[in-house]
Amino acid sequence: MPTDPPADALLLGEVHAGVELLVSHTIEFDVRDGTRPRLSPTDRDLDILEALCELRYLTTAMLAVLAWGRYNTRLRERLRLLFRAGLVRRFRPPSPPSGGRHQWIYELDVKGHRVLRDRREGTVEHWAPSELYSLSYAEHDLELNALLCEIGARAAAHVGQDGPLWRAAPFRVQGPRSGRVDPDREARPAADADPRSELPPGSFVDPGSSVGGVIEPDATLTGTHAVTGEPIAVLIEYDRTRRATKLVGKLARYDNFLARGWRRTRHATMPDEPGVLFVTRDEQHVGNVLREADRHLTASIVHHGERRRRHFPGREEIAVTSRGRLLDGDDTIVQVTPDPAARASAVEEQLSLVRLFAARRDR
Repeated sequence: MPTDPPADALLLGEVHAGVELLVSHTIEFDVRDGTRPRLSPTDRDLDILEALCELRYLTTAMLAVLAWGRYNTRLRERLRLLFRAGLVRRFRPPSPPSGGRHQWIYELDVKGHRVLRDRREGTVEHWAPSELYSLSYAEHDLELNALLCEIGARAAAHVGQDGPLWRAAPFRVQGPRSGRVDPDREARPAADADPRSELPPGSFVDPGSSVGGVIEPDATLTGTHAVTGEPIAVLIEYDRTRRATKLVGKLARYDNFLARGWRRTRHATMPDEPGVLFVTRDEQHVGNVLREADRHLTASIVHHGERRRRHFPGREEIAVTSRGRLLDGDDTIVQVTPDPAARASAVEEQLSLVRLFAARRDR
């Protein structure tokens, strides 16, 4: 089995460099001149537009590893052409007094979304550029996207793939727009649904204190399990609040979704419910999230038979880790005990997003 290369060998220095500084500044949008060149988008251009549509804000370095595979002059020239043609917009903090310039941060523009929607099936229909005035509003996305680049690079290397991560990574990435799920409105995919996603005969859901509703994961990773060969999904919630009590409503909705809601959605094409990974910005916040999860993950599936028993999907599928652990290659995740009546301590497991997925066949 191939070993994972060290992070400093993955062309990711520029992805992480400066993110902490970038997010602390006001911004200046670049202004186009009066001419807009005609442009016939290449597949690589469409990958750039798609990545921006899904992940919202991406730096030049992030686009380099995602859609180009390397950082060079041709990349910068192509991004400049996409900007001049009106397909993307870009901004950055003002130049520092000491000299030099920050790298550009890119966002999809209205024309770019129209081109992408016409050329690529499955593009999210409803989209609009953000009303951004300060980098503090983009901080969450920039930090998460840098983390996704890191995980994607390590995962691609693990399965022996190289080149642009948008295609080389062994999972597909959906952002908050296309990853949004409304179980009350989304029709179950009748033709493609896996029969194993049905509730077992004679079983029923006890919702406990969970609540139904829309879930909007910050990122959704989908692919094929490296061992079983089954389709899988991991929903990622990146939390920067440092206030676990603000996650109570989100935990209650995920609890309901994992007990029954997912069976009525696109995720029913998979044999099992998705995994959910809460990623805290700071390590010391992991325990706080875990305590709230222990209080609020109460939905269960009750099985009839010789012995009446129940299990708690939310408690089994929701895990917590930190950004620092993921960047350090630490696969340790923490979960609450499977039974809320248990008085045991939290459970530590190993989950490697780097090794979880098999190589994609649709590169």
